[in-house]
Amino acid sequence: MNNALASVKGTAYGLGDAATTASQLVASGVKQGDQLTSVLKTVGDSAQISGRDFTEMGSIFYQGGCFNKLQAEQVNQILDLGHPHPPVPRQALRHHRRGSQKMVSSGKVDFENFAAAMQENLGGAAQSAGTTFKGAMANVKAAFSRLGEKAMTPVLNGLRDIFTPQFRLWTPSRPS
Repeated sequence: MNNALASVKGTAYGLGDAATTASQLVASGVKQGDQLTSVLKTVGDSAQISGRDFTEMGSIFYQGGCFNKLQAEQVNQILDLGHPHPPVPRQALRHHRRGSQKMVSSGKVDFENFAAAMQENLGGAAQSAGTTFKGAMANVKAAFSRLGEKAMTPVLNGLRDIFTPQFRLWTPSRPS
């Protein structure tokens, strides 16, 4: 949860979306800690540039992580979302579009290179958006949601501890 929080702090994105995406990324093989925080920040940057939801962009990253390589489907999704750069390393861009297509179709762009290329091309976009008025207002809203989650967790845990035993009393046991 700390990685998710660190990735959205100072952005307009909420902890819930980052936590959902974090669980998907960890399931796909991204290591918790610095790697997860970095990839989550890149997801936020990519979402900011494309104007899409955090979880929608996270889904594309998740797919790349599952196969540990970028596939044409993910490239097309990212380009369709309005990204100005293909999500491939700069070395492929020297060969223009054909070079990047070849690298992707031959499976030479693994998840690590994909995430690094996205970071290189878009890094810091979500943080920068927070400096605009609209971004600042969204950031305040996201901060309140994080504050509310933090304040409500002990209350909800307490209610769970009170009502769980009660539900067992009210629920008839099934006959054998």
